[in-house]
Amino acid sequence: MISVLISTYNKSKFLDITLAGYQKQSYKNFELVIVDDGSTDNTKEIVKKYEKVLNINYLYIEKSGISKARGKTLDNATGNYYIIADDDRIPCKDFIREHKLKLDSGEKCVYIGKQCLILSCFNSDIKFKFKDEFKLYNKFPELLLGEEKQLFFASDVIENFDDVLHDFYLSDYTESYLLHMVERYGEDLNGFPLAWSRAYGGNMSFDKRKCSNELVYDSNYKGYGIEDVDFSYQLYLQGFKFRFHNLAINYHQEHKRSKDENRQIFKNFEYFCNKHQNLDVKLMKMDWDGIISLEAANDFYEILTRHGNFLEDDIEKLLRRQSIKNI
Repeated sequence: MISVLISTYNKSKFLDITLAGYQKQSYKNFELVIVDDGSTDNTKEIVKKYEKVLNINYLYIEKSGISKARGKTLDNATGNYYIIADDDRIPCKDFIREHKLKLDSGEKCVYIGKQCLILSCFNSDIKFKFKDEFKLYNKFPELLLGEEKQLFFASDVIENFDDVLHDFYLSDYTESYLLHMVERYGEDLNGFPLAWSRAYGGNMSFDKRKCSNELVYDSNYKGYGIEDVDFSYQLYLQGFKFRFHNLAINYHQEHKRSKDENRQIFKNFEYFCNKHQNLDVKLMKMDWDGIISLEAANDFYEILTRHGNFLEDDIEKLLRRQSIKNI
């Protein structure tokens, strides 16, 4: 049994299309563990719509935040393989099959699936990449009016998903910089020990039986972001390697973002860095703060972990010289 873990809150329009994608899966032996974090829209009705065609384990809880909701998905899963996904990501037809093929290898690995961008509902408040937005206006000039418009529905995914992808696919997701690191290190990400920092909660899988300690979602993360990075870091600390899987694709339905989102991420990231005061986390923070690049942070960490003993005396001398110079 494979458990697909999804938390959701007031995104029934997107969840409907996402669940249609799971109805189209080539591999059928899976459960969808859906934790509804106090939705006030018609999420319950959308889930009920699919209960006869999908194995759904649905739990409604009072509004508690994404960390607690994600934690409840862990509590209610019955499978050995976990795929962590989001309520607004449409899986490709072989999504579960591709994750399973990697997990069947028996390696102690987290597999990061590929994320692409798609548009199911146009809204003028959505922030697009420059080329993606021009592509849209060329294909659908009526969108220049700026009015909200549903471009495709769950029935379209069920009846002809290939046409949906052809018409409404935007681009690959590149903002996390992961694809650039894949180009440098290959899909196995050998030589990229900071890969955990790019393993987000929207598309990743692992075998829970290989965990040495209990995994938790820290409820101290408030609002949006970083609770999934913390989760991935826990897996890293338990000895999991991180691999990229180019064929385990899901398509994020682009939507309007909260104006407060970046502020929430910043606060949560500060908490994460204070919680885990380790060298790799500090280097990740230097990348996020724009002090050094991700490649430089990774290379520096690689050098220190491989040759730290050899360099220790010289590093101490350098720091002493720098300290004297600053005086």
